[in-house]
Amino acid sequence: MWQAFTATGADLLWRVPANRILPVDKRLRDGSWLSHIHASTDPARRDPVEVRVLAYQLKDTADGYRLVTSLLDATPLPGPAAGRPLP
Repeated sequence: MWQAFTATGADLLWRVPANRILPVDKRLRDGSWLSHIHASTDPARRDPVEVRVLAYQLKDTADGYRLVTSLLDATPLPGPAAGRPLP
């Protein structure tokens, strides 16, 4: 699904289960890291997809969360939070 959506030009941000192994390929300045994922239909693990992993913990909880995104650059992007409307 990831490849089908990104092929349309969409950028993705998905939450991943805590048991998903996301090896660190490269650490970024903001604490996130580049990793790769494989589709469940790729048992030979021949067609990896590069992703950026963001890990966080909500205040006053012990639970950790991880998100993967197709936005690989750690540079902040302009958007509504910066006072600009969405296209």
